[in-house]
Amino acid sequence: EITDGSGGAFWGGTDFSGRIQNFEIQLRSEDSYLFSEDGEPGFDEERLTAGLTYYITGHNNNVKLSYTKIEPDAGESRDQINLQWQIFQF
Repeated sequence: EITDGSGGAFWGGTDFSGRIQNFEIQLRSEDSYLFSEDGEPGFDEERLTAGLTYYITGHNNNVKLSYTKIEPDAGESRDQINLQWQIFQF
């Protein structure tokens, strides 16, 4: 099993509410240095994510779609697609 030893992340987004209502673009870059359960150094892993959020009724009801490219130092690169529908009731 691999555990996260250290790492960093950068993420951000922007709201084009003046031009395109209810949409937000998301970008994220993440770099992790992973260790085994025994504390032995494992491998580095980089992730680059781009996504789009559509706010149906603000933050109470939104749909998010993102694509992530996962590139570990060991093993093969992988692609990940995430579709999420988020509903909040206050």
